[in-house]
Amino acid sequence: MESPLPSPSQFLRKTSSSNGVSVDSSVIPRSREILNLMNELERIERERRAIQDLVDAHYASLAPTVPDDVLSEIFMHCLPETYNATRSLSEAPLLLGQVCRRWREVSLSTPRLWTSLHIVIPTDADPDVLCSILESRRKGVEAWLGRSGVLPLSISIYSKFSSGCRRHPETIACIRRLMDSFTRLSSRWRDVELRLSNECFGIFRDSMGSAWGEDGLPFLNLIKLNVVDRVQVVISEDLKKKELEFISKLGEAACLTSISLISTAYCSHDLRLPLGNLSKLDLSPAGQLHLTNDEALQLLSQCTNIRYCRLPKVLMLTRPTSTVELPHLENLHARIKSSSDYLPEPVTSNSPNDLRFHTILDCISAPALKGLTVEFESYSTSQPLSQVPFISLLRPGHRIEQLDMTMNLSSGGMLECLELAPKLKVLRFACSSKDKDTCTSVVSALIPSTGKSLLCPGLSEIYIPKDRKVSDELLLKLARTRRDPKITAMGVTPLEVLHAKLDRHRQIVDLDKQITELRRDKLDLVLTHLPDGEDLSWCGQEGREPSGRSGEHLFWL
Repeated sequence: MESPLPSPSQFLRKTSSSNGVSVDSSVIPRSREILNLMNELERIERERRAIQDLVDAHYASLAPTVPDDVLSEIFMHCLPETYNATRSLSEAPLLLGQVCRRWREVSLSTPRLWTSLHIVIPTDADPDVLCSILESRRKGVEAWLGRSGVLPLSISIYSKFSSGCRRHPETIACIRRLMDSFTRLSSRWRDVELRLSNECFGIFRDSMGSAWGEDGLPFLNLIKLNVVDRVQVVISEDLKKKELEFISKLGEAACLTSISLISTAYCSHDLRLPLGNLSKLDLSPAGQLHLTNDEALQLLSQCTNIRYCRLPKVLMLTRPTSTVELPHLENLHARIKSSSDYLPEPVTSNSPNDLRFHTILDCISAPALKGLTVEFESYSTSQPLSQVPFISLLRPGHRIEQLDMTMNLSSGGMLECLELAPKLKVLRFACSSKDKDTCTSVVSALIPSTGKSLLCPGLSEIYIPKDRKVSDELLLKLARTRRDPKITAMGVTPLEVLHAKLDRHRQIVDLDKQITELRRDKLDLVLTHLPDGEDLSWCGQEGREPSGRSGEHLFWL
């Protein structure tokens, strides 16, 4: 074989004739080529090892050898825990069926994976394509629920208001067919949540008219109904009658323990509900529908096992005298308004100018109560109350941990309330009082200081939804002192949340910097101010509120 290199004699002659060029000049390019080839070989080897690792991991995986029943159980733990499954391909159970053929077969043959479903009813699409969308969704719903076998179902349906729906009968018919897919399975309902427009709820209600069967609703445990756009609808007597009949039929469910009715058209004292079985009752009817104080107490007297209760608006007409025992009640939300004929009473005979109202809350005994929300408004006086209208729920034997109140309350009344709630952990207060320093007094009293006992040592969250008087400096001082290691070492709970919405401009130049420093210390601190440049030209005009703000805290609409 002929050598690619010249003979030694030729090489030496060439080298000597090249004026001392290095002998290595012919070797270096080949050395570089060898080095490049070695680097490429190492790269290919790394790729080979990575591929081999994947292959080894596949063979080592338990998935191919896991029995189908175990795989089904694993799939169940992939479902969302706090809400119903959706038809999204990026979430279980549909996501599981995209992994491989076996997973698809196992998921489709596991009925428990398909017993929950959340569906959105599109009502604002182009009318020309809306029907095809609804029909496609109906087929998908029927296929989904068909995989659930005969198991109890958890469903939630949502729709937005669309004024165009009324003008398209074909669209209404498509929505009705979609609703029928759910209502024909009513005998298998377990948990049902409906957040529907007034129009879609009417379609659902009509669909149920032909779905009530002899079996009733044997599994129904929870019902949530919220008519999302009812504020735009006139509450007619015919509508009240239809909804009264519909809701009362739901109330016939033997296993029902939780019911939430928001913006419905009914008088709740007429409803036939299994109040003695309920652990949760949430009633907030539309418009000016309300209960009198006697009707509210009569309703509560039947809720012997209730744990959470939100009452409809209660109109105080006379001083209530009956007493209601609610031994299991843990959370209560009451909205109370006194009529023009129901007058406040002096707190004591020695202080005729210190006023309080005797309300239904004074007639309730709830030793397990931890959370209390009270909205109170009076027609009969504009004078701030000197005592909260739920003082009996703060007396010994009660242990309020969460307090949320909106009312016309004096500084003294607010401080008395906090003194009677030593176990308080969460406080939210909006005092619409002419005493503009109420919030400042409360914040000052919550700041630890030498020589006085600290109010609410277990307080960890404070929310001030609206105030314009309390200063930024005082709020920052509250945040710092309630997290001071010297203070917390004395058994005081560190403040974790402080949110305040301030109806004024910021007062400190480097406020953002100070807030950031406190947030780094893991404090959830939010101080919201008026934006710079906001139009305040209306200020000083009596009886005028800024545009978009009037009625912000009114709940008696």
